[in-house]
Amino acid sequence: MDIKEMVDKAFENKTLQEIRTAATSALQGVSDRGAEVLNSVLHAKTVQDLAENKYVKNAQAIVAGSIQNLKDAVDKAWENKSLQEIANAGLEALQGISPEGAAKLREILHVTTVKDLAENKHVKNAQAINKG
Repeated sequence: MDIKEMVDKAFENKTLQEIRTAATSALQGVSDRGAEVLNSVLHAKTVQDLAENKYVKNAQAIVAGSIQNLKDAVDKAWENKSLQEIANAGLEALQGISPEGAAKLREILHVTTVKDLAENKHVKNAQAINKG
C-alpha cells in the first residue's frame, strides 16, 4: 500500500490512525466540497466513516452478490429487481439516499450507480487505509 498515492500531500507523513480520523478531504482527489457531500449524503465525515459506511458496504455486497438482507439495503421499488439491475441503478435505489443526495454525489464525485459507489477509488483507498 503506497499511502502517498492515496492521500493529499499534507497527510503523507501522518500515521494511519491520524489519517483514519481525518476528514475525507484527506484522501487524494476529494475536495472540501466533495467531503461536504460525503458527509451530508452518506454521513461519512472521516476516512474511517467512509471505509465503514453502510451505503458503501451495501453497494459492495450487491455488486459481489453477497447481500444478506436486500430489503434493508434498497428502496422498496427495487426489492424485486435482480442484483445486476440494482448494481446498474442510480444511487437512489439504495435505501436512505434521496434523489437529491444521489444528484450531489453524481455532480461532485462522479458516482452515478450503485456499482460506481462500490468500486469508487476513494472508497477503496479509505478501506485500505482503515485495514492498514
